[in-house]
Amino acid sequence: DAVPRELYASKVHGQDVTKVTLVVGRENPKIKANLNFAQQLKAINDEKNPGLIKGIFLAAGDYNQDLFDRAILLEVGSNENSREAAQRGIALFANSIPQAIGVSASPAPGQPQQATRRTGPWSALGWTLALLIVAGAAYLYLSTGSLNEVKRKLHRFTKAEFSGFGDRKQRDNGDA
Repeated sequence: DAVPRELYASKVHGQDVTKVTLVVGRENPKIKANLNFAQQLKAINDEKNPGLIKGIFLAAGDYNQDLFDRAILLEVGSNENSREAAQRGIALFANSIPQAIGVSASPAPGQPQQATRRTGPWSALGWTLALLIVAGAAYLYLSTGSLNEVKRKLHRFTKAEFSGFGDRKQRDNGDA
């Protein structure tokens, strides 16, 4: 990097920001699609955020841009620019992406908000346990042939496995 701070410093909407360079690799089979997307992003930002985009740099390499038609690499400032200015610049840039990909950033007036979905490891664990219980119940039913037989097997299992559960404290005290 080692370029002067001034090459990337800019003022957009009265805020000190760091300019963004859109990098497209020349050595990938999807260069035309990637370049088209970069040009679209630049045009949108030139209109909405004048002075934010430093330019489009065609670099040697592919940067894994052959994996997707809209894959670009972003260079946000240099080591001489402040982190805060870079964050302000990239926030402005991020707000232009929905328009570039043809989606709205928020629901249109009168449309309901999308319901919040719970995701993450605890949700995955819950779904996994529920699936195991349902699969186990289905297996028991199919292998025994009736609900009465399933109940009998479960009763025998719990009686055999948990019969001495409450007696453990007495054995630990030396009564065994």
